[in-house]
Amino acid sequence: AMAASARAESAAASAAAAASAAAPPAAAVASKPSPMDVDEPAPEPKKAKKAAAALSPAEAKAEAARKRRRKKEALLRRTLLVSLSAGGGGKADGGAPVVPLDLEDYGDDDDEGNEGVTVQNVAEILATRLSLSPSDARLKSMPPAERGLVSYLGRCHARAGREIKDLRSRRERRKNKTKKGAENEQAESEEFEKILEEIRSQVVSYAASSLMEPDLFELGSSPVSGPTQLADALRAAGAAGPDGITFGVFGKDTSFYHRLCEELLSIDAGAFETVIGGAADNLTSMLDKCSTVLDGGG
Repeated sequence: AMAASARAESAAASAAAAASAAAPPAAAVASKPSPMDVDEPAPEPKKAKKAAAALSPAEAKAEAARKRRRKKEALLRRTLLVSLSAGGGGKADGGAPVVPLDLEDYGDDDDEGNEGVTVQNVAEILATRLSLSPSDARLKSMPPAERGLVSYLGRCHARAGREIKDLRSRRERRKNKTKKGAENEQAESEEFEKILEEIRSQVVSYAASSLMEPDLFELGSSPVSGPTQLADALRAAGAAGPDGITFGVFGKDTSFYHRLCEELLSIDAGAFETVIGGAADNLTSMLDKCSTVLDGGG
């Protein structure tokens, strides 16, 4: 059954090589450290520290909860490129536009017991983003690679993986350090990692479901079909680098494409053949249009 997957990936590599040969080299962009690291916020001004010290225990606890909710929403902005507030658009740390969603119940409010983003509500938040119409004005500012369902989910998978690596690296560096609040920081970091792991799991699950049930999300079948979206994402994988769906942040067998194939196979081998075979046929037809490698396959 994996023959179709291998054929699709092989055809994608050929198509990507053709596209790369036809396109001018992209300029390298130096990555900048995020100003919104989830477990290392910027130092607070002295006045803010004094104000915090003057809070009662109950007020201090509420303020700490608010900070944690804000950090978790910042995590969503960087990975899913969404804001939980209808008026909370703007851009993520890396400069990508953020889609505002009307999910303020999970945002930064003071309702007692509100934990904000949790492992349990990641699926609902993601489904809300995927339920947008392709013609929704909120998607107009998004780059093409973030509009199609398959490509978007693949990139979310990669972004969440990089966030997890960063969290683990920070925990490792702090492992032998002792300071006030270290235990709380450890617990917070572990909570964030669980949310990120859930994001990686849900994006694969939603992609598989959409490819098997094209009517599940309009973004999954419009303006092009799911298998065509998958073929396009495979073809673009080489140029996309670490954001590509065949790139494994954690090494072999950890890429979005590999996990998607496993998910499809575990649900329905026939659906796997249909989806992956359709993507492979699409890629092959593109290659058939090339007279030379410089043609780029259209």
